[in-house]
Amino acid sequence: MVPTKCDGVDPIGVAAVTTTGGVGNVTYLWTNGETMPALINIPAGVYSVTATDSLGCKFSISGTVTSYSPFDSNPQTPNVFTPNKDANNNFFFPLVQLANMQIENYIDHYTFEVYNRWGTKVFETQEPSKGWDGNVISGALATEGVYYWLMNYNNKCSNNTDEFKGFVQLLR
Repeated sequence: MVPTKCDGVDPIGVAAVTTTGGVGNVTYLWTNGETMPALINIPAGVYSVTATDSLGCKFSISGTVTSYSPFDSNPQTPNVFTPNKDANNNFFFPLVQLANMQIENYIDHYTFEVYNRWGTKVFETQEPSKGWDGNVISGALATEGVYYWLMNYNNKCSNNTDEFKGFVQLLR
């Protein structure tokens, strides 16, 4: 089984079986009805195949094709940012990858929210390319301190809703 590499458009996962032994020609029957020894360009999921030789001897096996995600299991998340207009570290992105890649091909239904210590929402966006600039919704400067953030999106690679959350300290 080869993981599906997701570009947000087409899956390119592979499930293949190789048989040894048996008598005569071997036929294959996958749970999706395919009859070739390999499935190509398939999405993530569980796949089973039964191989049958010319004497009717059967062997079945299952495997999982996993999906590749643009975000690893331990994403890099900054914990401090300094929106002081010095052209360095002026925006907070919940994941470093958001600032460095075109992720619109990988995700949709994106929301990113920031809350102050009293639970008041101070920032919200549905645009992955838009980071928090340290201003509150009214446009005023947010005070220095620790803020809670929450990000949700639909991962087109796995078709799951992913959630990340954490804290960030704003310093001026």
